Amino acid sequence: MVDQLTSVNPLTDRVVVLSVKKTEKVGGGTEAKRRLFGSVFTGGQKTVQEISYVEKSLSPSATEHVLAIWKAAARQSLPVVPELLLSERGTVLGTDMKTPHNEIYGRSTALDHAEILRRKQHGLSMVDVQFIEEYPKIRQLIQQQATDITNTFAQNNILPSYDDPYVLIYDDTQSFSLLMLDLSFAEMGGILIKNENQKAIAAINDTKKRRVATLMKFLDETHKRLVEINLALA
Repeated sequence: MVDQLTSVNPLTDRVVVLSVKKTEKVGGGTEAKRRLFGSVFTGGQKTVQEISYVEKSLSPSATEHVLAIWKAAARQSLPVVPELLLSERGTVLGTDMKTPHNEIYGRSTALDHAEILRRKQHGLSMVDVQFIEEYPKIRQLIQQQATDITNTFAQNNILPSYDDPYVLIYDDTQSFSLLMLDLSFAEMGGILIKNENQKAIAAINDTKKRRVATLMKFLDETHKRLVEINLALA
């Protein structure tokens, strides 16, 4: 049976009716998440392509925080999911960034045992194998991009989550991008410091460096794990 879910984009007030055909559990993180597959109806017209969203169940205060962070970032075209919706049942729906042509690397691939077990059981994807080979070559580029993005977020009074700052989206053309996916523990406000307050500026700069270091630690660990799985499967 097809379930219809009505949601609203809090930035544009666009009403989205998702005709949900299938759901699946999504691992990683601390929130309850699932992936919704279906068709979107807007203005009575069905979109040409099927679409999927990742749905999260959050507390009312966490939902308000996540939507505020997303709206502030989206207004400045900062790297967050293209669309975030508030559903009629109080859940948050974000654009599903996973496709058949990419992998998403970060905290979950570094720490989530389910992610490792899945790869051990089913093998590495073509993108995983490409990432194993290319990561040492592009690591410095990723780190520089993370530094630049963190500076841009800070200029807009936002800091990414301390324990899950960004994910790396790596595709089968060997292109990559960074995205602030976890908004629950992102910070907003109190980041822009007057130039004469050197102590506060130094503290913010140290915080920004630690956010980048956390991402790189997760990517290094992900690469290490994928290499080990690849050797074990050879």
